[in-house]
Amino acid sequence: MTTLTDPLTTQRQAIAAALDTVDGLTGYTQQPGTIGYGDAWPVWNNTEWTTPCLDAVTYNVFVAIPGGDLMSTTENIGRVTHITMEALNTVRNATVQRAEPVQLAVNEQSAGIPAILFTVVIG
Repeated sequence: MTTLTDPLTTQRQAIAAALDTVDGLTGYTQQPGTIGYGDAWPVWNNTEWTTPCLDAVTYNVFVAIPGGDLMSTTENIGRVTHITMEALNTVRNATVQRAEPVQLAVNEQSAGIPAILFTVVIG
């Protein structure tokens, strides 16, 4: 019997490993139970088949950054965005299409954690 390798698992592992290379980030293959500053992880967004044999997989990659106010958040986004994009582009066949600021909801009473959302396409 042939065992198939799950390509999404392999890709998430590669993304997490690339995120781990960025100073101050900890790469995970999925969202950690408690999000801390510097935590980073991919979430599968969609798969598009360009042919019956080839596909393009899109991930949302979240990077939690420190910042309790707009100024410190802006400074952290500027510092982290470029080096994280370079690290993600080292994943085989990956292209970072965009980066944007988001707030990660922690609970109903919290304002959330500032983060950068990267859209990454592999394929």
